[in-house]
Amino acid sequence: MTRSTAGERIDARRAEIRIAASRLFRQRGFAQVGIDDIGAAVGVSGPAVYRYFPSKQALLAAVLIGYLEQLRLEFESQTRLVSVGVKRAARGVPVPQGDRVLSSAIAVGLRDPDGLVVYLRQVGNLESQFLEQVATERSKLSAGWDRFLPAVENAVDAASQQHLRMRCIAGVLTHFGLTKSSTPRFRDELAASLVTVILATPLSSQRKVPGSAARSDSPRRLTHVTRREAILAAAVELMRARGFTAVSLNDIGAEVGITASAVMRHFDSKEHLLGTAVNRVGEQIASGIATALRSSVDEEQAVLKIVSMYADLAGQCRDLVAVHTTEVHFLSEVYHAERRKRQRMYIDELAHVIQGASPGMSPQEGRLRAGAVYAMINESIMSDVLAQHASTVGDLRTLALAVTRDVNSR
Repeated sequence: MTRSTAGERIDARRAEIRIAASRLFRQRGFAQVGIDDIGAAVGVSGPAVYRYFPSKQALLAAVLIGYLEQLRLEFESQTRLVSVGVKRAARGVPVPQGDRVLSSAIAVGLRDPDGLVVYLRQVGNLESQFLEQVATERSKLSAGWDRFLPAVENAVDAASQQHLRMRCIAGVLTHFGLTKSSTPRFRDELAASLVTVILATPLSSQRKVPGSAARSDSPRRLTHVTRREAILAAAVELMRARGFTAVSLNDIGAEVGITASAVMRHFDSKEHLLGTAVNRVGEQIASGIATALRSSVDEEQAVLKIVSMYADLAGQCRDLVAVHTTEVHFLSEVYHAERRKRQRMYIDELAHVIQGASPGMSPQEGRLRAGAVYAMINESIMSDVLAQHASTVGDLRTLALAVTRDVNSR
């Protein structure tokens, strides 16, 4: 048995730390992950992490560069195989000779959903010196990758629909990559099909909402008259902007002109506030699904109404839905269990009508498509740039509905 060298052990530990950090950055965001959290995830102290990475910034850069390296290596591998006429499948995804960029992006996105989400959401947290390193690695990719990865120097493209498609694809691949409820081959083939649908579905013209004009022409912002609702609204907005750990009861109180102790007359802790916010959006989704089912004449109409309801809710209550998605790791177990129960219900209800609208579709496929709908909407509303486009919600609805349809059943 060959013994590993000291260098190999260091490389293995660096890879272990990078993988753990990637998962935490996806789950909580860069700012809300401490070096002690990363150390704990791999069974070492926080300071021990600095033996392998000089800073958290360097670790984030390593995560992003590692993801880009996977994309480049996958593309080069597929290119070599195609060049000698070898047909292969990347985790069950057929490799089209004419579009190895597409198949490489799908294969790596499914293999490393954490890296994909971190690239899209967290690249803006990099300091300039590390941003240059990531940009250098990005430049090594061949042409055609803009459909899946924004250029580092323009991490969110405010002028085109590609950013929306990228976000939707990231949502689908993340959901499928983290899902263990089906065979890898079936899951990956369906993911490839849905990505193709997202890229091919026509969308309306994106028009940016002029910031100053939109504000001056719109009515003044109304606020809650009841203290409890005002506190909850302020907490959601702050947690969305800064993250749960960076917001204090003092911060929340200051937003509504009261002290932290006054906040605690209505909510005894930040955890209580977060749990109430998560329950609030859960109740709205459940109510929307029930209304859609009662008012629909068939499954196809129910799919339309449920998808439209959720896209509209995500657009109108963006902070609330984002907090419901990104801050769940700070929930108490009681609230966490309730959220998981509701989440299963959302997927089951949408999956049932998706399956009913497409005769011959299996329950497994219906659930995967339903989960993809919620995931792509959730991922898309994270973008502040997309929120500035008047057509985002409508385009998101169009793409989500396209994902629900089995074209072979019609």
